Amino acid sequence: MEQVPKELNISRLDNVKLTNVIMIEAIEGSGTMQEPCKKIIAFYTLSGKYIGKITF
Repeated sequence: MEQVPKELNISRLDNVKLTNVIMIEAIEGSGTMQEPCKKIIAFYTLSGKYIGKITF
């Protein structure tokens, strides 16, 4: 297997999966100017502990 470089110049990441986590894709926000809608992906352990969130 080829080694992955430590630094990548990625302009768009379409998909990454790790099977032992819960991944939730959702839309967050009410759609107003003060709270615009944005796509998020949230990650949790299988026991329900929050890991983190990516916001687009």
